[in-house]
Amino acid sequence: MSGEPVINLFESKIHFEVESKKRFVIDLFAGCGGLATGLELAGFNPALVCEIDQDARQSYLMNLFS
Repeated sequence: MSGEPVINLFESKIHFEVESKKRFVIDLFAGCGGLATGLELAGFNPALVCEIDQDARQSYLMNLFS
């Protein structure tokens, strides 16, 4: 691998165009919202979120809606 160029995607300024179509996800076992945050950053919209644990649900609401 010596001499081959290395592309660091975290530091590159390459931007990917996303189609204007809305994409929806269902987040089961949502926890504190880490996956939902990543999916929103990737262009997905949560259509339904389900979390049975009250503490995790409170964390989700604080993380995504505050």
